[in-house]
Amino acid sequence: MKRKEKFKNYWWVSTEYTSIDSPYINLATALKFTNYTKLKAVIWSWFRSKLDRKDLGSREKIILWIICERVKGVSFSCWDSYIYLGKATGMNRKTVAMAVNNLSKAGLIVIAVEGSTPRAKKKLEAQKRFKKHIILVGIGYALDKKLEADKEKA
Repeated sequence: MKRKEKFKNYWWVSTEYTSIDSPYINLATALKFTNYTKLKAVIWSWFRSKLDRKDLGSREKIILWIICERVKGVSFSCWDSYIYLGKATGMNRKTVAMAVNNLSKAGLIVIAVEGSTPRAKKKLEAQKRFKKHIILVGIGYALDKKLEADKEKA
């Protein structure tokens, strides 16, 4: 299966224009980021740029850290359960859910529903079953900027 085909269920990887406040990742950019180490470097740079925000508590910063740690290169998202994120950070699932909701309200992440149709949630409803992905808002923009910087160096 071609890499382009793998993105068909990830509506956030599209031909959409990426901006600093957008969850979208340009398909052409996504196809160029085949090196996982370079992808993670951009993600950690994005993360460090958010650390001085006064509207985030330590709980939100820790959960944002584990989300960044768990972003997969296949989907440019984190699809781990809140239970797993809680185990990784020593927090309760409900505490993780609260932090994720606060990060969503702060505009740092989007909770995306997998599929070809764009669907995002501000908050997950209890007992609803669907494949969710946590997307870092502005990561597509950061990836584009990294490619531009690399091109200028060459």
